[in-house]
Amino acid sequence: MIGIKDLVIKLTTKENNLINKKIQQFVDNMSSQKQSVSYYVSHRNTKSEKAMADIFLGKKAEYITSLALEKYYNIKYLEPDLEIRKGKKKGWGADLPLAEHGFQDVHVKSCNAKTLAFCKDYSWTFQYSNNNGMNGQDKLFKGKDNDLIALVYLDNHLGNEGCVKAIIPWDDISNKLKNPIKPTLIGLKKCLYYKDLC
Repeated sequence: MIGIKDLVIKLTTKENNLINKKIQQFVDNMSSQKQSVSYYVSHRNTKSEKAMADIFLGKKAEYITSLALEKYYNIKYLEPDLEIRKGKKKGWGADLPLAEHGFQDVHVKSCNAKTLAFCKDYSWTFQYSNNNGMNGQDKLFKGKDNDLIALVYLDNHLGNEGCVKAIIPWDDISNKLKNPIKPTLIGLKKCLYYKDLC
């Protein structure tokens, strides 16, 4: 099952509306409690609307991944975590902690049509630097880690279709990461491009 393979999930209108409602409530709660939305705005120089859409996209990708693992490989469906963390610190562990269910932990990365157009390729970002004490860092960079990485594409965060483009062990892709195209993100992010997987 591990490798480069399109795992497509098409949600019914009812399913999509239900998932979107859950995620929207999660994003709204984060915003009202000055969690990640304010962090994105103050530390990534982005507008709150885009920040909320980015958070929504990431969470939607977790749903798509969990559903894909269940549909294609009969892996226990795990509801994505919608808990609001106290304080302004983001958790950097696995998005889908499936090790406790007899599988491997899965980290989910997402991209959308705008990213595809900008990079002229599917591209997923990893938080690399925590040098200012606020950016945090993906747990994957802190030593050897054999967790799986699910690379997900969605046209947009509200749509009813998503595709897991690949599920690959971290050790197999960590040496394929490159600097972002956007100069302001160099040093803070590392990117994985789909063409480098093929």
